[in-house]
Amino acid sequence: MDIGFRQATPDDVSAMVALWKLCFPEDDEAFIHRFFAEFPAECGLVACKGDLLAMLFLLPAAVVYRDKQYPVRYLYAGCTHPAYRNRGIYTRLLSFAAEQAALLGARAIYLHPASDSLVEYYKRCGYRSGIGEWGMDGTGRNGTDISAEDYVLKRAALAPSDTPVWQLSDEGNLFFLREMLADGWSTMGNEFFCGLLSQDGNYGYDCHGAACGKSAVGVSGTEFRNTAMWLPIGDSPLHTIMDTKRGYTAFLGDI
Repeated sequence: MDIGFRQATPDDVSAMVALWKLCFPEDDEAFIHRFFAEFPAECGLVACKGDLLAMLFLLPAAVVYRDKQYPVRYLYAGCTHPAYRNRGIYTRLLSFAAEQAALLGARAIYLHPASDSLVEYYKRCGYRSGIGEWGMDGTGRNGTDISAEDYVLKRAALAPSDTPVWQLSDEGNLFFLREMLADGWSTMGNEFFCGLLSQDGNYGYDCHGAACGKSAVGVSGTEFRNTAMWLPIGDSPLHTIMDTKRGYTAFLGDI
């Protein structure tokens, strides 16, 4: 029987949870179930041959640039069953994902590769570098604790308009932000500033506002780290923008 590539359904969830636990043992099962409670199973794409062989998720996202939004998808939790690796299955699933993303109106797919070897793999699949994160040592100390909801609102108001910001939907951002807070991160801010503070209190991440100068993007002393890759889909002004601008990600669960 040939391998089939299709959109996942709620009937696939138990098999998807089992594959997730096998491929990402560092994630506890409670987190996986919280993920499925937040994101519908239909966000997933699967490769099957009777059993589930590989999967990935295309989460709703957008690139915000100069007050315009370009629809994109965030590729998350992509994996192949260990017994079926090195057979080209996941590469074919990526091609199917690009087709499905185009049908959804997405102008690109992006992801955070977990290792240098995966960076090279995704390059071979057509993905490009040029998206990273910005932060400042200790910046978060300039604010006081704020709620996750206030943080999302503040960062939307304070993020620079002249940098392409790749980010999940507000609901997706809140989900991963709350997971980070449960893991010991802090949301810090005031009327003029917002940012995330690492567990050890030494690194301010995703920082914006007066406490960072103009914003964390382009301010002396900031740190830019290439952390994400993207795949152009179709024809879009976004692709021309990314030829001349460095993209920037907000918190997305993989830092």
